Amino acid sequence: MAFNERLLKTQRNAVFNLILQAKLYPTEFSWSEEEVERSALLYMTSVLTHVPSRFSCQFSSFRLVVSPGEHSPRESIDYRHTFHENDWTREPKGPSQNGSDG
Repeated sequence: MAFNERLLKTQRNAVFNLILQAKLYPTEFSWSEEEVERSALLYMTSVLTHVPSRFSCQFSSFRLVVSPGEHSPRESIDYRHTFHENDWTREPKGPSQNGSDG
């Protein structure tokens, strides 16, 4: 039996909204599930695929696997240390934007 690491419906809806914000076409994306093995345990994950390009993003409880990656066919990103809620959708704030011009 696999451990469930699939996204909740609310999380999938949040991803859908990010697709809309990026002005991409939601109809070009497809959700699926994939069973993966890590440390001799099975996990069921959510996978979002951009159908025309066949690029995909696999979501689990603490990492994102993108294919293709920047440096290899599949790359894993540990987002526990990289992202905070919604931070990855925002532009970084410079000194003039946060009120401390230096």
